[in-house]
Amino acid sequence: MYYAEKRALSKKTRDAMALTILLLLLLIVIIGMMYLRILERDRQLNALLIHQEGEELTEAYESVILLSRAGGSYTTMQIGKLRQHLYAGRRLNAITGALYGRQNGMFKDEQLIKALDYLTTCESRLMKGQAIDEPLKELRGLLEVLTAD
Repeated sequence: MYYAEKRALSKKTRDAMALTILLLLLLIVIIGMMYLRILERDRQLNALLIHQEGEELTEAYESVILLSRAGGSYTTMQIGKLRQHLYAGRRLNAITGALYGRQNGMFKDEQLIKALDYLTTCESRLMKGQAIDEPLKELRGLLEVLTAD
């Protein structure tokens, strides 16, 4: 009678395979932990950017309030600060939109452009010696809406 010869893996081969599987599982766990850490940092970055956008627009709103009460050279200085805050808010909004998609930005870019247009109108009227009450009122209303969200 002819018996089929059984081929078994040697102990050395089995140990090498077990070690390889163990190392692969360990690698999967490490990569998973790194991925979760990256997701958490990404979430923190998104929250920080959105918070900073809100802070800039809150500062801009407070500048508009001060601007409506002031006059003279203080008005020119306050308009400069207001423009800085609006521009910073717009840039942060653009960064957030670029990183996380347009729907994740805190504001619509058109709203911030409109606010900057009102500010430009204020500046041009101020240079001509005209009253800035109307565009300032529109700007304040727009910033109220933006900061209320």
